[in-house]
Amino acid sequence: MEIRLDKTLPRLIKSKNISISYLAKKTKISPSTLYEWKNGRIPQNITHVKTVATALEVPLHYLLFETSDPFSQEVQIDTLALEGQYEVSIKRR
Repeated sequence: MEIRLDKTLPRLIKSKNISISYLAKKTKISPSTLYEWKNGRIPQNITHVKTVATALEVPLHYLLFETSDPFSQEVQIDTLALEGQYEVSIKRR
């Protein structure tokens, strides 16, 4: 699977109507690093990429590969099953 950060990052920045400078300030990652990623450099620090994904409100896998994670599972919760009163206890061991 090929890293497509150079494609997804500019597209997400444009769709969120923000600038690289704004994203840099928001994530505390240097603008030069973000520009390097935008220009095709492979990131060296995955923590920085995760920070950018969080700031852009997308999954890390999507930011890197422009696809959903084939190993993640979506969980559907039936809200009707959650209605009612519950008692929760927490015990210290």
